[in-house]
Amino acid sequence: MSLSMKDDVQGSLVGSEIHGFHTLQDLDVKNIREEASARWLRPNEIHAILCNYKYFVIHVKPVNLPKSGTIVLFDRKMLRNFRKDGHNWKKKKDGKTVKEAHEHLKVGNVERIHVYYAHGLDNPTFVRRCYWLLDKSLEHVVLVHYRETKELIGFYRKNLIPGLLMSILLVEMNCQVANKIFGVITSFNNPVESTGSANSIGSVNMSLMGGQTNLNVESRESIPINSLDNLLNNGLQSQDSLGQWINEVITDSPGSVIDPAIEPSISSVHNSYCDSTLYHHQSSVEQIFNITENGGIHHLVANLLTTCKDTNEFDVNGQGVIHLCAILGYTWAVHLFVWSGLSINFRDKSGWTALHWAAYYGRERMVAALLSVGAKPSLITDPTSKNPLGYTAADLASMNGFNGLAAYLSEKALVSHFEDMSLAGNVSGSLETSTIPDTTNFDSVSEEQMYMKETLAAYRTAADAAARIQAAFREHSLKQRTDAIELSTPEAEARGIIAAMKIQHAFRNFETRKKMAAAARIQYRFRTWKIRKDFLNMRRQTIRIQAAFRGFQVRRQYRKIVWSVGIVEKAILRWRLKRKGFRGLQVAPAEVTEDQETGMEEDFYRVSQKQAEERVERAVIRVQAMFRSKKVQEEYRRMKLTHAEAALEYEELSHPDMKMNG
Repeated sequence: MSLSMKDDVQGSLVGSEIHGFHTLQDLDVKNIREEASARWLRPNEIHAILCNYKYFVIHVKPVNLPKSGTIVLFDRKMLRNFRKDGHNWKKKKDGKTVKEAHEHLKVGNVERIHVYYAHGLDNPTFVRRCYWLLDKSLEHVVLVHYRETKELIGFYRKNLIPGLLMSILLVEMNCQVANKIFGVITSFNNPVESTGSANSIGSVNMSLMGGQTNLNVESRESIPINSLDNLLNNGLQSQDSLGQWINEVITDSPGSVIDPAIEPSISSVHNSYCDSTLYHHQSSVEQIFNITENGGIHHLVANLLTTCKDTNEFDVNGQGVIHLCAILGYTWAVHLFVWSGLSINFRDKSGWTALHWAAYYGRERMVAALLSVGAKPSLITDPTSKNPLGYTAADLASMNGFNGLAAYLSEKALVSHFEDMSLAGNVSGSLETSTIPDTTNFDSVSEEQMYMKETLAAYRTAADAAARIQAAFREHSLKQRTDAIELSTPEAEARGIIAAMKIQHAFRNFETRKKMAAAARIQYRFRTWKIRKDFLNMRRQTIRIQAAFRGFQVRRQYRKIVWSVGIVEKAILRWRLKRKGFRGLQVAPAEVTEDQETGMEEDFYRVSQKQAEERVERAVIRVQAMFRSKKVQEEYRRMKLTHAEAALEYEELSHPDMKMNG
């Protein structure tokens, strides 16, 4: 029987402060058994079961051909072959080992569960998942869950409304087409070398959002059922961590949860993929989905992100999910990515963050959304052979002609750098950052004056931050030089010795017995010094003898080598091959470069400080360049307004209670 319990079990559950279940009634094991074939267990449910395995039956033998929905517990130390269940699973290239992927699941904000999953060879939709805790004291207990995923696809096709199903299909098809397009571009991993690819990607994105969507809508009625099954099975089930979130969300809350506070954002996600021909489905969505009062949207978002929060996989080009969303300008994915607990500064295999990609393609709204959730504009890409210093987001935007965006990112990078140094205690004080002027005074100020005022404020902020950063660098270098000079000055050393002698003299006059003890201590130290000196002299003589002996051995080997080279030169080169010998070789003398540095600072620190100073100077120059172009000033203001709107939207989504109270 699936997840069997022992008889007459009572008491509170262990680890309730982590998984949230205080008793077995809260865990509701009966409901979990009933839904085991329809959904995967949540991480907090898995954690509660594994922490309280004493309440459940531990199987001592492997199960034979378990069906979908079977959940069993084993002791890995007592039963090593618990995976031998009679099913035929996909193998690796050697044809012997079962092909199992693995990842870590988080409970709260901490990774606590290790999961291995395998797919059936004869039936790819039949999946086995093995869970155990990362805690060393409980890692011997393993929970195995078998589930058939094909049945749910048929359930969704029969019960989901056409509009929502088409939205899911469009999301998956857009991602597949985007991956194919990115695979064609050979210079995609180093896009700095080909700046002309930005316009081509933008046109492809427009075709994805416009023409491709209309094509799918017009041919919706002509899609065969079999091809629809294949698309759902092969598309949504292609990745166990990322492709399954739609199944989990709808299975955990069938036809239930949309909160009025988040409904506009969900509809905006739907509208970003679907064309205007799909809008007539909105009314049916609102009729079928109910509104819950006890925070149903939080349950929806939690289920949505449970399976995505541990995904750190890259595609064939080295990009992750957030990087592809940044390239395509999908701003709605930023908030979901942040709520999943992942870092918004997550780098791809080339060291590029989502902000780098958005700046490279000039996605102003995407840049604003990323900055509003805490993306750092001062991060640098990984160095390459063509650019060993790396690029900031402002550098990438400036290279592709987005000067207004580059100026705004330069200002934000300087402010972010100053704030990081302030938190570290390297600088003090605060910056006077520029804000959006009051709209009530627009009538009395011309457009050019407004642009000039904002440009001056941005330049003032950038110059102030750069001056303070460079002053902190200079102060640090001066402090290091001062400390080195003080340690090497004889006068300071002499003052320290005189002070020690005064203390000793006063101490000896204080008590005669301590004076004698001090004299004895001095004598002991002298004897120790004498012994040490004799030992050092003996070791020095020994080293000299060893060096002379080694030199003798080397010279003896050198004579053999010279004799062998002479034979080779005379017998082979000069007599046999009739060529010049080694005497004709012209060896260029090696240039000896002497290091003129004082050695007071470490080399890596000096190099990194020099690079940081160059980046600061470039950022200030880029902000200063706004004075020469009105177009750049307009782009800067547009970017500033977009960032403010994105920050306000993120604040409303993060704190919906404040919006309702207001």
